[in-house]
Amino acid sequence: MKLLASLQALDREATERFGIPELLLMETAARQVAKRVLERAEKRPGCRIVLLAGPGNNGGDAFACARQLWCDGHKRLHVLYTRAPKPDHVSVAANFQMMQA
Repeated sequence: MKLLASLQALDREATERFGIPELLLMETAARQVAKRVLERAEKRPGCRIVLLAGPGNNGGDAFACARQLWCDGHKRLHVLYTRAPKPDHVSVAANFQMMQA
């Protein structure tokens, strides 16, 4: 939990102090995760990828990652989410909508 609090504090500082949009932070995190997942998937042709997502910011990262994996050509992809994001989580909701497009 201490690590999570530290990461959340870094995200907050990036958005508030440096003006980096939350959506861009999610996109950047998702790109790095997608890169690592694809590296592993290449070693297992035909494998399925399953992403788990909640309604919060980590879910937004997962939705963005799913979209990027799909666009990179990995079609055996499943996203399991506990519930759709709340409308007040704008960045999460945006990634959820883009993933479904």
